[in-house]
Amino acid sequence: MTSISFPVGCIAVDFGGTLAGRGDEKADGTAFVAALAQCSGWSVPDAFAAALDQAMKAARARDRANLHQTPFVEIMHDAADRAECILPGEKLWSERVFEHLPDARIDEAAAKAVRDLAERGVRLVLASNTRWSLSARARTLREAGIGDAFHALVLSTDIGVLKPHPDFYRAVLDAAGCPAAEVLFVGDTADKDIGPPRSFGMQALLVAPVWEHDPQGEESGLPYFADLPALWEAARR
Repeated sequence: MTSISFPVGCIAVDFGGTLAGRGDEKADGTAFVAALAQCSGWSVPDAFAAALDQAMKAARARDRANLHQTPFVEIMHDAADRAECILPGEKLWSERVFEHLPDARIDEAAAKAVRDLAERGVRLVLASNTRWSLSARARTLREAGIGDAFHALVLSTDIGVLKPHPDFYRAVLDAAGCPAAEVLFVGDTADKDIGPPRSFGMQALLVAPVWEHDPQGEESGLPYFADLPALWEAARR
């Protein structure tokens, strides 16, 4: 349903595939090893990249099953055990590794849409599943010129649960600062960004070509996040 009911006090925005392109979760063991070498000066063993791929695959399977986010530190220690090596000091890499990995790109049209909504007085909350750290994702927003537009970042890596875990949407509502009916949840995946938010009383809007996520045509949506300010303005009028 491509509609918005007013009043809308908060818009909760998914990241990958909605605000930004897909790609923040595409970094493999080789990319992480290169980042680790940069941020820590660690001479990474040859076997570590493959071990990290295995550890991340195992973590993804666990996380999908229980909807709890495996901390990246645990994944790294699992990889070290698999590669039979000793990690350098945690403070050298636990946060800094993400500074050396490219995040998904936010194009200028999407960034402008965020600024337009913020200028209209809408409270914006970023709400996404990710392995990127809070500081790294905040840096991505700053680099796109929209760091100050978001009132809160609700990230699975920070709160420990993944969409569609109910606690994720409770965290979004806590950050929204308004009644659930005045929250618009915007995302590109129907079973995470549409159905669950509505079950909590929020409005929800699919931002993606409908055939990608709803082949039965039960859910229509905007093709691009950049179209949202125009829809918001039309609904307000």
